[in-house]
Amino acid sequence: MDVFAVGAIMAELYTMRPLFPGSSEADQLLKICQVLGTPTREVWPEGFKLAEQIGFKFPQCPPANLRSLVQTASDSALDLMSRTKPQIYKTNRNDALRSQQASHCC
Repeated sequence: MDVFAVGAIMAELYTMRPLFPGSSEADQLLKICQVLGTPTREVWPEGFKLAEQIGFKFPQCPPANLRSLVQTASDSALDLMSRTKPQIYKTNRNDALRSQQASHCC
């Protein structure tokens, strides 16, 4: 299961718009970094290696406040979305699946 996609889709359902509305691959990476924050070389060495091969430089972005992006979501929904960041952002899938919102989904 792609837990990161679950979190992104949840945000999109709450807002009724794309969470990462990129117009190209580079723009898509920019949008992801603007929401999740810029990964570090220590956390995602493979991504930095690939980026260097194509001449891409990660933008330096702090993580966005999910509450400001998904204003209609409950606290438990925001908690679940915050736990579904991709593995490069140190996701813990088990924590996400045990969250209060996930337990109310089924």
